[in-house]
Amino acid sequence: MLRLIAQLREAEQGKSRKNRTAAIRATLKFAKLHFAEEELAMETAGFPEIEAHRAEHRQLLSRLEDVAANLENGDGVAIYDFATELYTWIHEHLLKSDAQYVECLGKVSLASS
Repeated sequence: MLRLIAQLREAEQGKSRKNRTAAIRATLKFAKLHFAEEELAMETAGFPEIEAHRAEHRQLLSRLEDVAANLENGDGVAIYDFATELYTWIHEHLLKSDAQYVECLGKVSLASS
């Protein structure tokens, strides 16, 4: 995901709407796949906060869809600023929400050992 954020920033420098749109779409595609895999693992582990976690994922996916649609419609979008927003979201999500999930996985692993 961090590599995709770097590509978003590079696309902004090129100013090509086609490149920016492709970079956003690639980020969206990756996020959908990653979130689906993560949520399946959460279900399997019985993670009690899964619905709140899914809501965070849906919120980000919605934001990515909005940015992509705005780009495709020719609306001005500051991709560099959005990439910074995305980086901040990932950082906070990893430190808070994903940390809770990892803790749950650790408990599940210990219980099954």
